[in-house]
Amino acid sequence: MENNIKNEFLAFVTEPDNVHRAFEDPANFGLQAYNKLTTSQKQYLLCAAGIGLFIYGLVLGKKK
Repeated sequence: MENNIKNEFLAFVTEPDNVHRAFEDPANFGLQAYNKLTTSQKQYLLCAAGIGLFIYGLVLGKKK
């Protein structure tokens, strides 16, 4: 499974058409990439996003 994800990432980076497609419709491209993840990878991603938002809130609170 990890090799498949690595191959998809390499294909995204090396093929200009994929990069163009990502910039053309980023929401659809992001949802397709998210749906390809396994459940545990989705959980890690959501946890990282939550921690990032928490830290962002702390930083904004300290600036005031």
